[in-house]
Amino acid sequence: MIRLAGVRLLDRRSNLIVANHTLRHFSLVPSLFVLLACLLALPSRHSLARTGTESPSPASSQVEKGKDAESFSPNPAPLQSDALSVGGLAFSPSGKILAIGAGWAEQMVGQLRLWDVDKGQMIATLKTGRPVRSVAFSPDGKHLATAEFDGTVKLRDPRSGTVRATLTGHKKGVNFVAFSADSKKLAAAGLDNEVTVWDVAERKERLRLRGHTEMVLSVAFSPDSKTLASASKDQSAILWDLDSGKARATLKGHDNTVECVAFAPDGKTVATGGWDGQIKLWDADGKARQTLQGPGGIIFFLAYSPDGKTLAASGPGAGDMVRFWEADTGTVQEDLQTNIQGIYSAAFSPDSKLLALGTREGVVKLWDVGGRKELADVRSAQAINFKPQPLLALTSSPDGNTLALAGEDGGVHLCDAATGTPRFFLKGHADVVTCLAFSPDGKWLATGGPDRRIKLWNPQTGKEIRTLDGHAGWVHAVAFSPDGKSLASGSYDKTVRLWDTASGETRRILKGSKGSVRAVAFSPDGQTLASAGSDRIIRLWTIKGDKEAILLKGHEEAVRALAFSPDGKTLASGGEDQTIKLWDLAKKSTRATLKGHMAEVTTLTFSPRGRILVSGGADNTLIVWDPAAGSLRSRLNGHNETITGMVITPEGQRLVSASLDRTVKVWQAQPAPAPAPSGKK
Repeated sequence: MIRLAGVRLLDRRSNLIVANHTLRHFSLVPSLFVLLACLLALPSRHSLARTGTESPSPASSQVEKGKDAESFSPNPAPLQSDALSVGGLAFSPSGKILAIGAGWAEQMVGQLRLWDVDKGQMIATLKTGRPVRSVAFSPDGKHLATAEFDGTVKLRDPRSGTVRATLTGHKKGVNFVAFSADSKKLAAAGLDNEVTVWDVAERKERLRLRGHTEMVLSVAFSPDSKTLASASKDQSAILWDLDSGKARATLKGHDNTVECVAFAPDGKTVATGGWDGQIKLWDADGKARQTLQGPGGIIFFLAYSPDGKTLAASGPGAGDMVRFWEADTGTVQEDLQTNIQGIYSAAFSPDSKLLALGTREGVVKLWDVGGRKELADVRSAQAINFKPQPLLALTSSPDGNTLALAGEDGGVHLCDAATGTPRFFLKGHADVVTCLAFSPDGKWLATGGPDRRIKLWNPQTGKEIRTLDGHAGWVHAVAFSPDGKSLASGSYDKTVRLWDTASGETRRILKGSKGSVRAVAFSPDGQTLASAGSDRIIRLWTIKGDKEAILLKGHEEAVRALAFSPDGKTLASGGEDQTIKLWDLAKKSTRATLKGHMAEVTTLTFSPRGRILVSGGADNTLIVWDPAAGSLRSRLNGHNETITGMVITPEGQRLVSASLDRTVKVWQAQPAPAPAPSGKK
């Protein structure tokens, strides 16, 4: 079982846990609250200064195909999907089209999406070679401009997104674009510390504004089109006179990067938002007037409603909150709880009735400003079921072509293992899904969770086959027998059940555990079933007959994970005592205790031929072990939260891991590094 977050589930689950188990054998309850706090403050992206990250190293030529990897590259690649961070949003002057600029510096690719607001459907999705950081419609509705990380600004058809002209001149990426009120000028904020102003009709550069000493992140025209404001990482904003091209005033007062700038619709006020979490209001001549405290963390966007009544701001450190102020007085109107995390961008509709919000996870929502309610979830047809979220479980089909991912939306996402393309969304449980298992032939997928039920699905069609009822507590673990005829399940009701997969009937109930059963695993020959859980004891059950279970004792805390070696001679167990034990099944004794994790071990898997063992933990780390030597080979650091699931692909050359940090990462094979200090006790 992995530690769950979510206020909506916390009270009931805590009561369920406490009702079934003593705290001595179940240490989840106190740490559950700690995890919840961590999830509500998921780390934000790094500085916009980053124009890319190191690409994952390809597998070395020394790695032989068809053999287990000796280790994995320390530079994982994200599982590809269309979940690109949304950095730019803009409504067309009519309010009928919403433009979405997607892609962040480290994602290296981008998209422009056009959404029909009235019909609630995507008009166009255009891939770009680099991230699209900002979008803007000209007030006359004739042009759509995109700021792109290849250093260009593109003028596009506002209905189709087709490129009409490419404006060049910046040496680095362009972070923001804005049109003047008369639609005659277009300004761009460059990461090369410069601002460019173009003549839209002639497609010619008219001004090159130099004054900032670091990256320019945002620009805004005054309503009369005579002044341009720019915001920079150098902790300042500058007001530029567009007739002379000279700085009229430099606005200083923020203690960190100034991320965004905006003029009030009446032109009397300039607002700036910074990484110091503050919004500062300035007179049009640059005189400081008022400081507003933001909703929390970095301010990534601020926007005045077109009617001039409201100022809105938020950022990735504000959780799901957008703060509204009265524009005239600076008085806080309301803190809107949006139920989406990591807000990066926003835009008001021309009539001030709608607010579009975009997030680092690629989510775009439309909100009714007056009614303070969500109106639409802006997604393409292909991505309708994909929602980046804390991931609770992961497994792979036997052929390695399909991944099953369980998240906090309560469903299971089946996707292509190579591309991340969604195939099916399985929804049927009354609560989240916390355990998954494919049958050996890949024709069935078993799911279980807190609703005490197990469901069998056809992964080829996405249809539910049947529901298995019988457990009186949370179903924590499921595993198919090697022949696929039986399914084992472990539960908080302290029992293990063996099910006939063809009929759905219970074949046998295995009792004896003094606490919840958190892990189950069949031996490769199908003759033995291992179970373990909160009472710290591993039980080896003989499938045929009614023999008493053999008990393996050694863990000092609850056991969270089990895995048999492919040859069936070794059983690996991982626990809340932060150790992994390797058991000699012939002798029924421990042959090695592996130490390396700084928090409990949550998941274990052997490579297909047993040459390596990989463990994942609540310390956000994956460790590659040599099970024969009982030694640590390498650490893989790429996740920011607890590892909740992992698989090694059938050819043994890729490791796929999932985490509460909302990501799935793919690690490529590489030769073993120099020997690390032994983890053997």
